Amino acid sequence: MSNTLGISEPAAAWLIKEREIVGTGLDAMSMDPGDLTSILDARAHRTLLGNKVWIIENVGDKLAQLPPRGFYVLAMPYKLKGGSGAPTRLVAVLGYEGVLDAGANTTQINCFLFGLVSVILIAFNF
Repeated sequence: MSNTLGISEPAAAWLIKEREIVGTGLDAMSMDPGDLTSILDARAHRTLLGNKVWIIENVGDKLAQLPPRGFYVLAMPYKLKGGSGAPTRLVAVLGYEGVLDAGANTTQINCFLFGLVSVILIAFNF
């Protein structure tokens, strides 16, 4: 059986407590590391989802191109009736820290994001 990358249950708990994450993504077939037995056990999944942290798997190899901070991720899953997961389009919005540092208020930021998502939805025929 082959081993897969992922994060451990203690690492998931640490991310929730110390970093207060709301979501996570990685380029692996499962958030849980190890062989099929440990993946089916899904401890990292249960820890993250039990704390309302979203998970995106098989993100791709572009993650290394993102800076450590200063960007937002828009995750746009397809609507699948009755599914527990879905293929998702991911878009990183870079250079967002400057907008926040310039004193933009929440309404301005929300309007920017709404406009950006609208353009993406139109462009990809959602």
